[in-house]
Formats: sequence, C-alpha cells, structure tokens
Amino acid sequence: MKKITIGKNDGTNLAAWLDLPPQPFYLVIVCHGFFGAKENRGRIFTLAAEFYTRGLGTLAFDFGGSGESGGEFSSVTLSSQADDLKTVIDYVEENFKLPLILLGRSFGGSTILALRQHPSSVKGCIFWSAPLDVKNTFQRILGNLYEELAEGRNIKVMDGEREYILRPELVRDFDQHELQRNLAVLSGKPAFICHGQADEVVDFTNALAIHESLPRSTLALIENADHRFTDMIELREEITLQWLEDTFLK
Repeated sequence: MKKITIGKNDGTNLAAWLDLPPQPFYLVIVCHGFFGAKENRGRIFTLAAEFYTRGLGTLAFDFGGSGESGGEFSSVTLSSQADDLKTVIDYVEENFKLPLILLGRSFGGSTILALRQHPSSVKGCIFWSAPLDVKNTFQRILGNLYEELAEGRNIKVMDGEREYILRPELVRDFDQHELQRNLAVLSGKPAFICHGQADEVVDFTNALAIHESLPRSTLALIENADHRFTDMIELREEITLQWLEDTFLK
C-alpha cells in the first residue's frame, strides 16, 4: 500500500492508504469510525491484502481532524465527514474511473448514509456496526454529557488513553440529516450489514432497521460480538469477503 494525500477545498489534506492490483474490478473506499483512523489498529493492511488477491483495490482514508489528515477533531460533524467522503469519491472518479464499493465502520457507516446522493460509480455498500439513529447512539455513549453539548457547552471525553474535545456543533448537526430517508438512495444497490448482537455502543436494532429499508441487503447478526468485534474481527472479515465474492466477483 502507498500513502497518498487528497486535497480539500478548504486547503487541508486527507491522508489515505491506496492499494491497487494490476487490473482491479472494483475499488473499496473504507471509512473509519468516530475515534478511529484509516489503519483500524493495523487491520486495514490484512484486509487490503485479501481484497488485492480478489482483484479489489483499497482506499482507506482519515476523515478531517482524525489520524494524519488536516483539521481539528473537535470540528468534526456528520456533515463534515460526508463532505470528506464526497471529496474522496470525486478524487477516485477523476483519477481511476473504477466502480466503487463503500465500506463504513460505525460512524463511518453513518457517513455513507449521510450522502444524499450516490454517484452511479457506487455499486454497493458495507455497513459494520453502523448507527442509523445517530442521536440516540450518541446519547447512549455520552450520557449526561450529551445534554451539555445540546445546551451549547464543549465537553471532554476519553477513548482509551486519549482525550478528545467535542463541540456542540456535533450534535446540532444531527438535525440536518435524515438517514432513514437517505436509505432510499441505496435501495437499488446491494448492501452487506454486519453487526454484533452484544454491541454495547450501537444497538443491533440499527442493523435491523437498515436491512428492512434496503431490499437488496444481506444481514449478518453475530452472537456475542461487541462493538469492536473483539476476538471476532477475522470472522467479520471472512463473511464480508464471502459476500463480496458472491455479489460482485462471480
């Protein structure tokens, strides 16, 4: 994989990893979760290698304010991430002209749903532990701190050993999106939805709701899997790869 940068209209750059086989059939754009990064704790390199052997390219990028991309994490909103994803899609369409599959983990999946229009180059989507009801999900994550954001105050949260500042714009922006309605844009495309039934962050009913709204979707609910698919990441990747083979590579 090689590291690339993709320029944004505001002058900042998005950092990305790109891996292309000699004659790719599709390019998979990978969108990380809320506190995540393009490497997904190193798993992106294993997954990209599996894609490569099947004739699939990989472009995994950091949203603005995350990982090695420019910007501040405290300025992140669903709208800003949707703009970043649109920037990446435009870059790929201009430079590679390949059919695309979008893969979103957690809030990255919500970002895919936040796109009000999907270009014809997007042929399918993969949702890993993705929240459809983002407001309820963040209320569940933040508890009483959510109300502080809603009332206009910045808050500090910890993820692992790192502290993050969140601004009120994050939750105010949720009202600008109707993700349930946006599902109609994807209704004609194949989709794969994988969610753990023991997800402590994003309730698995979000996966059920996405599946019910997408007639061409396949749902995999994994018993005992938590939000990060602890000790089950390989299983998630295996069933995702099988779906890709069955849907796009036969």
